Order: sequence, then structure tokens, then C-alpha cells
Amino acid sequence: MQDSQIGYEDITDIDILTLINEKYTDSENQYLRENFLHDYFIQISLCVINGMCYKTDSTKPIANIFVKLQHIDKSTGELLINKKQLILVGILHGLIKNHVNQFSRKREALRELGSQTFLPYYDTILNAEEKKQIGEAKVSDLIISRVKQEALEVTKEAENTTLNKRQKDHDHALLKFVPEKSEPS
Repeated sequence: MQDSQIGYEDITDIDILTLINEKYTDSENQYLRENFLHDYFIQISLCVINGMCYKTDSTKPIANIFVKLQHIDKSTGELLINKKQLILVGILHGLIKNHVNQFSRKREALRELGSQTFLPYYDTILNAEEKKQIGEAKVSDLIISRVKQEALEVTKEAENTTLNKRQKDHDHALLKFVPEKSEPS
């Protein structure tokens, strides 16, 4: 899979999302209940993704991505309790929001150069009727190349899956087939 990238010009909104960490809600350990009760995410809404946007309003969001903060600092092995997580999420949210605000003044000029957003996985926020309103956005040559490469990889993967399934079905069928013995005449 290709690496993901997001162009600031395609971000329409960014929020902090707090969810209950159900793993610890019923824990008998009070420390765990108090310090790991929440999972924090940064939710980023995008108006252009992989060359797609609304035909009539290219600034209207069409997809969300979510970035989850882990409970362990991998560099130190230290557990990140909710207080530390919330501080880190707040800092990260603020930094991204500041960059988005700085680029908002240049948004139209950047869009003229073409979208820089490529994500192989995202959550669409469109219903069936809204999906009919999706068209092509101007994108950079790099993104066109990445989208085509991703489509090629998905096609190859689907072909391999189909071939593997056919082979398994064929092998399975050969293993199951036992001709009836002829009756003596």
C-alpha cells in the first residue's frame, strides 16, 4: 500500500473526538478506570480525497479520517494516562489547526495547483444520493499516479484472490470427487 498524505488545502474541519474506552469501564482496578477511561482521536474532515469532490461545491466535506492516540509512548515504554493523552491531543490538534488556518488564505491558489490528498482508507460521510454528486477534482500528477497505482494493486489483489479461490475450489473439488465403483455384471 502507498503511504498516505493530506494536503492542508483539502481539510475543512478538525476536531478532537473523545470516546469511552469500554475495555476499562467495568475494571475492578480503580487506577485503570480513572486513567484509561477514554480514547482520544483527531477527526479530520476532507473536501477532496483521491481526486474526488462534490461537483457543485468543492469545499463541502466528503470524508473523514481518524487518528487515534495510543496509550503507550513507544519511545519510552511509558503508559500515557488520559491526562497526558489529552494534553498531547490538544497540542497536535492546535498545530494542525494553525497550519490549516495559515493555508486557508492560500487555499484557492493551492487548489489551482491540484489536490495533494491521497488516502487508501477513509470513512465516507455521503449517503447514496450525495454519492451521485461526486465529480473529479483537480489533482497533482503525483496523486494521479498514486491513485492509478492503488487501483492497479487492488485489481491485482482481486485477480489473485479470484485465481486462488478458483484453484482452491478446483483442488477441493478434486479431493472430494470419488468415482463410484462399478458393480460387477
